[in-house]
Amino acid sequence: MVSSPTGAFAWQFWRHYPLVTTGGSIYLIALSIAHLVIAGETWHPAIAAITLGPLLLVLLYLLLVFSYSDRADVFVKESAFPTYLFTLPVSSRALAGWPMVLGGLTLAAFWLTTSGLVLPQTLSAIGIAPAMRVTDWIAWSVLIALMLAAMLAWLQAVLWTTFPLVLMRVLAAIAVLAGIPTGVALAAQGSVPLWMTAVVLGGSLPLAYMVAVISVGRSRRGDVLHWRTATLRTGISTVKKPHQYRQFSSPYAAQRWLEWRRSGRLVVYVTLGSVFVLSLMSVLDIGRGSFLLLILLVPPYIACIAGMSLGSVALRREQVEMSPFLAARPLSSAGFVGAKMQAALVSCSASCGIAVLGIVVTILIRGPQTRGLTNWQELTDAFSPLQIVALAGFAVTGYLGLTWLLSVQALFVKLCGRRWLEGVMGILVGGGFLGGIYAALHYSSVNWPPEIPTFWSNAGWIVVSLVTIKLTAALFVVRGILKSRLLSAAVLQRWVWVWLAIWAVVVAFLYWILPVKIVTGVEIMLATTLLLPINRLLLAVPALSWNRHR
Repeated sequence: MVSSPTGAFAWQFWRHYPLVTTGGSIYLIALSIAHLVIAGETWHPAIAAITLGPLLLVLLYLLLVFSYSDRADVFVKESAFPTYLFTLPVSSRALAGWPMVLGGLTLAAFWLTTSGLVLPQTLSAIGIAPAMRVTDWIAWSVLIALMLAAMLAWLQAVLWTTFPLVLMRVLAAIAVLAGIPTGVALAAQGSVPLWMTAVVLGGSLPLAYMVAVISVGRSRRGDVLHWRTATLRTGISTVKKPHQYRQFSSPYAAQRWLEWRRSGRLVVYVTLGSVFVLSLMSVLDIGRGSFLLLILLVPPYIACIAGMSLGSVALRREQVEMSPFLAARPLSSAGFVGAKMQAALVSCSASCGIAVLGIVVTILIRGPQTRGLTNWQELTDAFSPLQIVALAGFAVTGYLGLTWLLSVQALFVKLCGRRWLEGVMGILVGGGFLGGIYAALHYSSVNWPPEIPTFWSNAGWIVVSLVTIKLTAALFVVRGILKSRLLSAAVLQRWVWVWLAIWAVVVAFLYWILPVKIVTGVEIMLATTLLLPINRLLLAVPALSWNRHR
């Protein structure tokens, strides 16, 4: 039994987010041990950069977890603080304070561990390690930890405050997430002492706490801010008539619009703010290296995080079962899944477009000497103009497809409504990721990239076995869907033809671009079959049906 508010809030966050808290901690500990054990060996830059990806995801998701923004609709005037917590027998100061304290300490501890045990060797392997003393590194690590705590505190204050206009909360949240890191970077660029920046960040924490306490208290009493329009001042009623509400042509269109409102547009707004900050930092030449790669990585990372909430079919975040209110809608399980995937496609297309536009604007402002474009001459020498055009089109299409797949590939896990399956899949994915890192380190310690004949002679049978298992599983999934009549044979046939068309285009393009001495056509076909998803997308429909008719 939990006997204190501190323990209750800590247990709540751990109980509702075991994959982020426990899984992120295990991954950080395992990666730290790996760095300590093989500290004398050389990590390949690509492998070192890949290992940082999950850590950045955990940091971003912790910001969402402790601000309750993953379980609330931020596009409303009311506070985003969970209403079911208002009935707890604690004061408003405790309701606002303990998530702020626990979140700040968790973010700071996670970052300091990463900065002390993982980041130095990783940056050295990538080749962007800053030349600074140990004391300066510690000072910067503490400052960034304080910056993360300030970002969380002000994000909580903004999200828990009632606003008279819907868009004001989104703009304020983007200003917090973008303004604080930009301010720290500009302060460092302007040679402002670190202690002065730390004093400003630390001094903002009590102010954020007061704003959060006042906001939670007002929301607890039911106070909501409203701006009276001119029609209200004249005494004319602004209640909408039935014909003034938005009309939908079908339940599918209504569900698609709802999915866009719930998760799609938030992805676009967060991407817009992140790309703006990174483009501004690149234009101002803040720091070392180029931010163009980071701009490209913004949509995939946000798609991964948004995919966790895209598959939710419960009315409350702590629930995983499909609510009867949603299950009774006049829409098939395939319609639910299709609406989610189409909303994700729209949001991912907009996000990728914003990222590409940000890169183009940055290059136009800074000129052709922008960092990150130094290898352009090597690319033009290696390929013909027609191949470069085809490669650019393939890269843009693949970039959009990858971003969309990252947001929908785990739909079947969330839609099934079983916590144990989420835990099992998290363990399998984490184990596979660590195994892939180990295999890559093994090859990179000998020769990188590994010679294709040697690789296929050692691991080719593994790829063939995985392809066989994947196609066999696809046949069983299709048979089960047809037997349960979740999809018609015509729909499945069209889906299979689309998948085969994409497979053929990818294989033909890679065979045209890559020389035969590097990889053969059979190897390209096997790799493409293994990488293109088929079962994960098909399983979303039976998973939702399993949850809907439990």
